[in-house]
Amino acid sequence: MIELNLLPPERKQLLAGKKRNRRITAIGAGVVVLLLSVAVTLFGASLYVGTVVSAQKQRIEQTKEDLKRFAGLEKLVITIRDRVTILSTSEKTRLLWSKVAEELAAVVPEGVRLSQLSFTTLSSPHVQLSGQAENKEKIASLRERLEQSERFGQATIRQIGQTEDAAGNPVATFSIEADLAGVAAPKPAAQPKGVGE
Repeated sequence: MIELNLLPPERKQLLAGKKRNRRITAIGAGVVVLLLSVAVTLFGASLYVGTVVSAQKQRIEQTKEDLKRFAGLEKLVITIRDRVTILSTSEKTRLLWSKVAEELAAVVPEGVRLSQLSFTTLSSPHVQLSGQAENKEKIASLRERLEQSERFGQATIRQIGQTEDAAGNPVATFSIEADLAGVAAPKPAAQPKGVGE
């Protein structure tokens, strides 16, 4: 079969130009679609990268805050450790105050009345006694008995005075301080190393 094109040459050129224009338009549209898809992909990638960078910045800030909290916790742990050390030391040197009071009652001679007691173990463990006695000899006897007891030692008379009781009889007033034997003074807690470095 033979095909003959009987179209005039102008028409042939016009049809060939339209065909070429359609190809160029199709190629141009394909290029535009390709460029648009590349642009959308790049835009999506930049949004993703921006989101990842932002999330990493937030993680870094959170980590910094956690580190600050952990530094505070480290100080707290050191403080708790020091307190536990003090408690365990004080547990070893603990006094039964009821026993101290019983021994004190045993050394107070007849004719001596205590009006005030104070115990301390802060700097040097000791007891301070204040009261009244029939005479100064009773006060001296109390001091000697305190020094001879196993629980107390080195008794010092801090004050002696004279007054009258409610019946108008003369009585001697006193203040005596005595060491508590068998009680170690607590040691100050050591400064923690490495805190704040």
